[in-house]
Amino acid sequence: MAGLVFLLYRNLKALNLNKEILGKLFRVVFHNLKFLVSAIILLFVNYYLELKKWQLLTDLFEKRSSSQALGDVLRGLIAGLFTPFMVGDFLGRSLSFRTRNKSMALAVNFYNSMTQTFAAILFGAIGFGLWVIIAEVSIKKIVTYLFIVLILASFAGLFFILKLNISWGFTQKIDFLRRYNQRSITELDLSNLLRVKVLSFSFLRNLVFFLQFYLVLLAFGLKIPFNLAFIGVNLIFLIKTVGGGLNILGDLSIREIVGINFFGFYQFDPTAVALATFTIWFINIFLPVIFMIINPKILKK
Repeated sequence: MAGLVFLLYRNLKALNLNKEILGKLFRVVFHNLKFLVSAIILLFVNYYLELKKWQLLTDLFEKRSSSQALGDVLRGLIAGLFTPFMVGDFLGRSLSFRTRNKSMALAVNFYNSMTQTFAAILFGAIGFGLWVIIAEVSIKKIVTYLFIVLILASFAGLFFILKLNISWGFTQKIDFLRRYNQRSITELDLSNLLRVKVLSFSFLRNLVFFLQFYLVLLAFGLKIPFNLAFIGVNLIFLIKTVGGGLNILGDLSIREIVGINFFGFYQFDPTAVALATFTIWFINIFLPVIFMIINPKILKK
């Protein structure tokens, strides 16, 4: 991760971040405030979709009200910010469940994460398919190769998502989780209908991610063609999701590095791209954290 942070530092150092440029960009955002406000409104849609997924999965063993589900998701968010491989997210979401159900909460969260990863891979594959069409000759071969790899990964991932049996027997191998595994059964039965519903919500979340990012790019005056924005944004989410074994700094570093270099390759202002990328990260990560600070009771439900 230190290497990523250093690489981000080098990318940012090369940008023109003087007061005049920053002031100009903030004036652009002020004149395009409707796009930024729309992106913030979509934050609520984003988290609503995540709550619905979480309730669908946890209703199998312990029903959660909307406020309880929100508390689970926010606890996982704040605990996952500083832990590698999102360990904090898994543990944070399971804290308020009955002791006998904690291991099942871990299991369904694993499945939930897999559906969101699959969505990122599939949308990344679609993005690369569009990229093959518009790519310059110098990079078309590598883009085509990566498109084929992602298509194959998408087929394999779909089979995995629809056929995976969720087991929490692995908790017997982890000392501090062993006491939570008090069930005699070893697998969580997910119906095909439930799998399709959860996967559909994951697809919708990916679309919301893209729309939020695209609106923020517009807010910063970046008139990027829709197809190119789709490619770049989904490339960012693909790399940060597949390489998601990082904490808060690693996540931000990946987003910034990929965004600056991809859109910079197509001659868009890297300073505006960097600030737009930071803004969407701030909206989706820190605004919910601020909400928790203002409403700490939500974490106790």
